[in-house]
Amino acid sequence: MHELFPFAAGIIVGGAVMAIRPQWLRTVAFIIGCIVFGFLATWSSGEFEESWDFLSIDMAIVWFGGLLAVVGITAWRHRSTIFGSKVGSSKDPDNN
Repeated sequence: MHELFPFAAGIIVGGAVMAIRPQWLRTVAFIIGCIVFGFLATWSSGEFEESWDFLSIDMAIVWFGGLLAVVGITAWRHRSTIFGSKVGSSKDPDNN
């Protein structure tokens, strides 16, 4: 159950960074978000009292959740090239 927070935080980080326009800034924000939320996950669960090695595991879980969010949002944004034209686009002959 402790691994749900880092995964959900990764989805939030991935969704939030997609609003950032320059690719280099998006990458930097993603890395910082993974580190910060990985640390928060380790700290909030108390795993750091046993070993700080859990920090790398939690950061990896945040990264994985964020990666899934970025891939999902990117696929959703490019659905017009994958599945055909967008509804309501000017190329739609039924749209007046």
